[in-house]
Amino acid sequence: LSKKLDLIITNSQNTRARIKQYLGLDSTVVYPPCNTLPFKNLGNKGYFFSWARLYPIKRVDKIVEAFIGLPDKKLVVASGGPDLAKIQKMAEGYANITVLGWVSDEQLINYLGKCLATIYIPIREDFGMSAVESMQAGKPVIGVAEGGLLEIISDHKNGLLLQPEFNIDDIREAIKQMTPELAQTMENTCYDTAQKFSEQAFIEGMKKAINIA
Repeated sequence: LSKKLDLIITNSQNTRARIKQYLGLDSTVVYPPCNTLPFKNLGNKGYFFSWARLYPIKRVDKIVEAFIGLPDKKLVVASGGPDLAKIQKMAEGYANITVLGWVSDEQLINYLGKCLATIYIPIREDFGMSAVESMQAGKPVIGVAEGGLLEIISDHKNGLLLQPEFNIDDIREAIKQMTPELAQTMENTCYDTAQKFSEQAFIEGMKKAINIA
């Protein structure tokens, strides 16, 4: 296989390590461009936001379960997928949890732009574009310390990281810790982080990888 390839380009150090482990091949990391929509900070309405696709691997059900035990904290879920009915059923009767299903790009920009912070806790994510998009809007991320998120989220700098073996109480503790005041202190670091994953950075990375002046 290696004799047939001149270059392998991958989207994260995490994926690069997997390629090396399972295929025995080296690869070059060029982070994908994450500024595909004009996400921006539109203020802070005090709610937490999740827009991960509703698949078991994304663990949105764990996020909803955490908010069921935090009636004074608000969650908005804006996405769809096979677990949509399950998530809607879990949220029934809890006024602090809103499950919207799929939304338009314009609505997504609005909901993300007005949240306090986002929560993204997938299992061993390859990269984690959603976390970068959150930071593009100046919003810190409650994430999990595994997979590609380790290349994006710096604990207590642009978000909070749960340990891989986290439980529901750990999610709740991070939610309580992410106050509006703490989120505000992380805003500028979020913007700085997002710039590392811009379209221009991607273009320059690709040029370097394939030796184009």
